[in-house]
Amino acid sequence: MSKLLLGLEKEDLFLAVFDHHTDMQPPALLPVLSCGSWIRDAAGAYQNIKGICVIGPPEASVRETEAMEHVWFVTQEELDDGSGAAKIKEVFASHAGTFPVYLSVDKDILSKEELDTNWDQGNVRVDELLSLAKDCLAGRKVLAVDLCGEPSANAPEAECSAASLVNQKLYGALAAKIED
Repeated sequence: MSKLLLGLEKEDLFLAVFDHHTDMQPPALLPVLSCGSWIRDAAGAYQNIKGICVIGPPEASVRETEAMEHVWFVTQEELDDGSGAAKIKEVFASHAGTFPVYLSVDKDILSKEELDTNWDQGNVRVDELLSLAKDCLAGRKVLAVDLCGEPSANAPEAECSAASLVNQKLYGALAAKIED
């Protein structure tokens, strides 16, 4: 969905993605858009994306990802050791210029204690995610925020309620940034 929404945006922008996966995998057989390739596809398709910062994938996944120009990673390990926030600020200060930000959050970046998704997960807390997102958005126009990583339609009620609560926290905290 993020790739499709980005296609509607005509303004130059910087893409900030919080995700436990790189989402930059080449297609296995056919050139089909998938959740594992959307960032790679968007970077190649839209000239108005001036840079991308992917925050949260494990270092091993980043090493397996083909390098692309104007794409920077902040790894799970950097978030874990406390250096991630400083690196995010450095990436944005050095590479995002004055471009507005499109923010995409995949909830698989969150720890299982915060929300149990049906994917391999990171270990970020909601309050940490909000703090890091605010670092990305500080002093910048926000074009859009999208959240993904919803439970399946047949997920237990408790899982759906937990995801809804996380959505409310994230959207509630980020709404003021969007309206600025």
